[in-house]
Amino acid sequence: MPKFALCFVWLLAAPSYAQSVPRPAKPDDTVFVRDTQPGALDTPCTFRNGGPLRIRLPIDRFVAPTDANGFLSNIAGLRQAGIVGDKAQLRMPAFDVDSTAQTSGYAPEIDKVTINGNELPKTLTGVNNQWVLNVFDVPLEYLKFPSAPGASGKPAAVENEIRIDIDVGNAGGQEYWCTAIDWVEMTVPLMAPIILSHGISAQADSWSGEVVNYLSTNKYAFAAMSLDANGSVDGNARLLSSQATAAAKRFGARRVHFIVHSKGGLDTRRFLTLYHDPDEMQILSLTTLSTPHKGSVHADLSILNRTSNDPQSTDPTVQAYLDSDDWASGWIATTFATTPSSPGLDDLQTTTAVRFNRLNPFPPKVKLFTFGADADLDNDGSISDAEQSPLLDAIPGAERRATNATVMYRLLRDGNRGVATVKSEFWGLNEWTEISVTLTASRQENDLSVTTTSAQHPAQQSFQQLNANHSNIKSERTLRMALENIKSAFQLD
Repeated sequence: MPKFALCFVWLLAAPSYAQSVPRPAKPDDTVFVRDTQPGALDTPCTFRNGGPLRIRLPIDRFVAPTDANGFLSNIAGLRQAGIVGDKAQLRMPAFDVDSTAQTSGYAPEIDKVTINGNELPKTLTGVNNQWVLNVFDVPLEYLKFPSAPGASGKPAAVENEIRIDIDVGNAGGQEYWCTAIDWVEMTVPLMAPIILSHGISAQADSWSGEVVNYLSTNKYAFAAMSLDANGSVDGNARLLSSQATAAAKRFGARRVHFIVHSKGGLDTRRFLTLYHDPDEMQILSLTTLSTPHKGSVHADLSILNRTSNDPQSTDPTVQAYLDSDDWASGWIATTFATTPSSPGLDDLQTTTAVRFNRLNPFPPKVKLFTFGADADLDNDGSISDAEQSPLLDAIPGAERRATNATVMYRLLRDGNRGVATVKSEFWGLNEWTEISVTLTASRQENDLSVTTTSAQHPAQQSFQQLNANHSNIKSERTLRMALENIKSAFQLD
């Protein structure tokens, strides 16, 4: 029945209807909720002259750059990159919407909905004296977002106005229909930000170049961590717990994807074991690029060379490695931003990896993608200067670079684990340490630092092999593949 005869009842107090109202979803970084607002939500059933209802819905999630009014710039490009989906979903329970009323002399109730001045094609629907949950598709072009990440915390929230114009189908001073809205909820299809974490003897700038350029050009929300260059996995896991959480908070995000290089994968796995709190920051996926999940023979030999008495080897390849392993000024030091050293180097040994994997099983709720690479592009068993580049480019002389790279490749190709045996002669007066490697049953492809076998997680989850070395595996091509994995596993629409 028309409500004008009952106006005085609605004006006195809000009706008692709370128990029958559905509840909104829990707010998070893609679900934005407004549950109370004086004069707009939880009101008495409101007529046209008491409206419109102007509901202010704050969104505090940074997605990408915006225009001066807060609307996303180049939203078509964001969709193509998989950063945003097509439409958001607006949900709100409306009371007593007589949208199908058949009463002589006046039109059914038509309550128009606009968002930031953009009218939605649907109007409110409902039933006399009942709550009905209304659901609307909302083009992302209609929504406003923060223009930048927060400086030291969450981004400043941007208000989105949801306006309800009541009973627009009936003109004149007579008021026929009224409605009330209890809460509004907007679910926005957004890709979670990306956290980049580096390997041993590196910092955030090790991602500069193709990876950062691609992410920046395509407007992905991302942050690169700078942990302790040679820190232990325990120490770097602790740093991640603060740095990554702070980075996510600056985007207004609770969920993130990690893409990590080399030892960064072990640091992140330890973080997952010791510090991961999904209520604070949830890691949706981990993508590891040439992470030595099963350790590296190079780390074995380097530690043995530095800790043994007079290390020597009868294996010419091992001896060549030992001769070159001058941690103060040798060619290995030129491979990295700083010289790889303990305690980080200790955590890369093959024996350490066995214990690490036992203590750090991978959590089932996190999606894992692993990449490994083979640097021997022409499969001739030797590494050319072009095949190693840019890993050893700081070494003067193409022939020397190629020689050292070949030593690195063959040690990993044939070796399973570094072994030290104490030797002596002349009744113990002359003592030295024989360094060797146990041989593998079959040859192992590798990127000059990590074998493809070690780059695969022990649980044998998703693995992809590339033609690259340990440095240039961090490329636009690899990043595109990683992003496709993420977008396939976490579809927005």
